[in-house]
Amino acid sequence: SEEHTDDANPEDSSTTANMFLPDLQNFGASSVATERLTLWIDPLDATQEYTENLTQYVTVMVCIALDGAPVAGVIYKPFIDQTYWAWVGNGYSSNLKIKENQGTSDEKPATRIIVSRSHAGKVREVAVNSFGDDVEVIPAGGAGYKTLALFDGTADAYIHVTLIKKWDICAGNAILN
Repeated sequence: SEEHTDDANPEDSSTTANMFLPDLQNFGASSVATERLTLWIDPLDATQEYTENLTQYVTVMVCIALDGAPVAGVIYKPFIDQTYWAWVGNGYSSNLKIKENQGTSDEKPATRIIVSRSHAGKVREVAVNSFGDDVEVIPAGGAGYKTLALFDGTADAYIHVTLIKKWDICAGNAILN
């Protein structure tokens, strides 16, 4: 059941919001007209992989766009209860650390490109034309998973060569910025 206090004003959501959000003044929050904001939500990224029980690829993504530009993104991995977020110009979660491609000092490691499981062949051709023959193509599911692979050391680049929906790229775009 929900708990209510007698002095809470149902018209004032700031009481509830302050319980769940950090002190936004520390992030330089300001007022923005709601018509300038768009909220993109992908409640089940990697739907196909979910149906195949490939839960490592499944994420939930939320993005706030201001005047069409992604400014805040959240990617949540529900099966391991891990959340990654960034707010452009204001900060990001401590678990977003870029890990360098590790190779021996005598050899240049291959460029690792993460791609959609269903478009790996087409992307390999584009990647070889762009980066040369020393390319490793890593097929994976879910735009959220592939974006996070750029931070965890799995991949150096994420390439997508077919049409993609805004809800698939908005949160990742905000996090990468």
